[in-house]
Amino acid sequence: MAKQPKKTGTAIMKFEPTEALAVLPTINSAFTRLAEILSLETLPPATLAATMKVLRDAKKGIDGGLEPIAKKKIIALLKDLPPKVGTKGSREMVVEGWRIPMKPYRTGTDPKKLEALIRAKGLEPGKFMSTKITYELSDDDVKKAALAKVVSGDEIESCKYEESWTVETPEPV
Repeated sequence: MAKQPKKTGTAIMKFEPTEALAVLPTINSAFTRLAEILSLETLPPATLAATMKVLRDAKKGIDGGLEPIAKKKIIALLKDLPPKVGTKGSREMVVEGWRIPMKPYRTGTDPKKLEALIRAKGLEPGKFMSTKITYELSDDDVKKAALAKVVSGDEIESCKYEESWTVETPEPV
């Protein structure tokens, strides 16, 4: 059973699914055009920058605004439904030809919270939990000198991260 539309002032705002779906051809057309631009063998740098700006702005509008709002509304709609049998808490609603699913992605015990709880009780977490040790390169000159005695410069060089880059959103100037 769907929730009733929310009242805004004295008028009730109600939109039909077709109104939301009506923007899909425009969105698809826009992305098709951007794909055509990016498929060119040679692309002027300004065009490439402008295309990246459009893509980032579209992503920002979706990730930073619209999608989280829609997700929050779906969670509020489905949270009180009983979980599906045989799942870890998945919920689903079928209404007016639409299947609206929701699945939890973090279930079980948070190990960091459990560790903090055990430590707060004055106990050692290693007695109750598995241990995972993580090593990181030290800034300590003594440790660096000791490492240099057992590992060659080429060997250390082979341990460097693979090259990766973060491309910032181009802005018009």
